[in-house]
Amino acid sequence: MCSHLIARWAHLTKNKSPAQAIGLIRVYWKNQMSDLSSALVIPDSALAKEAAQILREYSTDLLINHSMRVYLFAAEQGRQQKLRFGPELLYVAAAFHDFGLTKEFSNPNDRFEVDGANAARQFLTANNVSEEQVKTGGKPLSCTPPLASLSTCSPK
Repeated sequence: MCSHLIARWAHLTKNKSPAQAIGLIRVYWKNQMSDLSSALVIPDSALAKEAAQILREYSTDLLINHSMRVYLFAAEQGRQQKLRFGPELLYVAAAFHDFGLTKEFSNPNDRFEVDGANAARQFLTANNVSEEQVKTGGKPLSCTPPLASLSTCSPK
């Protein structure tokens, strides 16, 4: 089911703005998933808005749409599995997770996942987020099981 959703989302959101992509995904979810949580929304906090602004400033439409899909997919998976998570922190982590693919945030000495995690950590620290949340939100996605044993998992 997951690969079907990812392929469908990619098709639906191709060449769309982030707002259009989110709208199309919501319509798809409503039509395909009768138990879609009405709580599956983009966080509207100042921190989330600033993260979105930075994402728009430094990323391509492709990466922006991908990051939004990552957030929505992760939030829905968390909801379905009844996991406790902070939507704002998850949103920031999703927004920054591929920043290492951009020229401005790429470091030739690290993998792009680590560069993205470092950017997230810097952003969260600059916004006075607690150290515990910085550690969580600034962890490379490649450091989540089962990928952790395969990668460098120490953001700087």
